[in-house]
Amino acid sequence: NRNFNDLWSYDPVANKWTKMVPANAGPSARQAHSGVWDPVRHQMLVFGGWDFVTPHNFNDLWSYAPATNSWFQLRPNQEGASGPAGRFRHAAAWDPGGDRMLIFGGCCSLPQFFADTWAYSPATDVWAKVANDGPAPPARNRISGAWDPVRRQFLVWGGIGECFLQRDLWGYRSAEDRWVQLARTSFPALARVGHSAVWDSDANRVLAFGGCDSTTYSDDLLSLDPSTGEWTEIVPPGIAPEPRMEHRAAWDVQGHRLLIFGGLSGKGFMGDLWSFSPSSGTWAQLGSGAGPPARAGFAAAWDGTRRRLMVFGGYDPGRTFSDLWAYNAASNAWTSVQAGGEAPPRLAYPVGAWDPIGDQFLVYGGWNQGENLTDPFAKSYYDDV
Repeated sequence: NRNFNDLWSYDPVANKWTKMVPANAGPSARQAHSGVWDPVRHQMLVFGGWDFVTPHNFNDLWSYAPATNSWFQLRPNQEGASGPAGRFRHAAAWDPGGDRMLIFGGCCSLPQFFADTWAYSPATDVWAKVANDGPAPPARNRISGAWDPVRRQFLVWGGIGECFLQRDLWGYRSAEDRWVQLARTSFPALARVGHSAVWDSDANRVLAFGGCDSTTYSDDLLSLDPSTGEWTEIVPPGIAPEPRMEHRAAWDVQGHRLLIFGGLSGKGFMGDLWSFSPSSGTWAQLGSGAGPPARAGFAAAWDGTRRRLMVFGGYDPGRTFSDLWAYNAASNAWTSVQAGGEAPPRLAYPVGAWDPIGDQFLVYGGWNQGENLTDPFAKSYYDDV
């Protein structure tokens, strides 16, 4: 994989590409930047981008003038803050009525996404943060953006947010300096990712918890009756776990209860353990003493012989894990398990299962990204057990 900083021109009349050789050096090699055309000054404006080799997120602004075949780095003043932070995979458009470049959202270092809107005015050479009040699109990157000249609005649609895929459409009304939601997600209420599901052997049903419905983290508890194929929402009274995704769940056969641990919520990575008892119809928080560090995307399984929940691996914002933990139901306590033999490497998103015949915790697959979660090309994938 490579970054590029070459410049090309396409002539539609001749149906021909031409590689341009500017008179001076331009932006350094990068990807996922944005570019708009300024029709007043006859220049292309290029902002931001990402160098995955370094890795580095750019917040520099450049102008390319075809008349002189030259690049020029702009160094705008900022109103208030220090201007847009370095980012990539954001949306950009030219606002002809406001005579300015607009940018929205984008990505910095995982799992941080932006939800801010900025305007660059070539006339004053100033960056200004806009749309400071009222509703706005949730943070996201890999966004589609376009200018609607009839209604004078900057349209942004879709992308990847903190809670998976987005399908909503927003318009930034330039003259009014505000965002308006134009279309909401069309997903059904039950559609989601990153949820958990277990088999309730007492009631012969599936219990599912949490996940993400494309825009928000969920804390709903659902029951599926396989004989009818119908879902029923369970609404327990009192306290409940924080909405989350990428947690793991197990059914405690002897305790007749659902267990969930960890995951990712709007507040960050979670390290809490909860149980839902169908007999009492309530949630309860479990675990005494120190337990596993907060994490998501780990392997888990229920050891029915010893009445314990086994947890291995997973990830948090800066690392992947290779530690093994056991929650003992009888003592309501976590124990760090120091297993002998060759251990699996640090793994995110491995699959876990309990083998009652072999009396063993099975862990399969996953990926390892070391200590650098900002570099997606550093992943090593596994297919071992």
